[in-house]
Amino acid sequence: MYLLIVSMFVIFVMDPVEDFADRINICLTLILAAVAFLYVVGEQLPKVPYLTLLDKLLLISFFFIFLGGVETLVAFLVKTHVDGDGDNGKMDGGNLHENRQVIIFLHERDATQT
Repeated sequence: MYLLIVSMFVIFVMDPVEDFADRINICLTLILAAVAFLYVVGEQLPKVPYLTLLDKLLLISFFFIFLGGVETLVAFLVKTHVDGDGDNGKMDGGNLHENRQVIIFLHERDATQT
């Protein structure tokens, strides 16, 4: 389990924009590995009505892996927003900044209609 948590810190060495897909893949793979670890260990331990130390460690590891994924997304969005209209800001054929403005506009429009 310790190896899963430590291997999550690899994403902080990678470039936020160029290696975005790899960073997200690492986070998702680690979450899947932690879930598999949870099921394997859960079958071996007796069922008790309270959280054991291992349960707490698993919850903390899920939290840190999730936090690493959120940081990856935020770093990508900030970096592409700072770079402007370069190739790094392109995502699915559109500019990321323009897509965000459309989402904000639609959200504001829905809020005024209610």
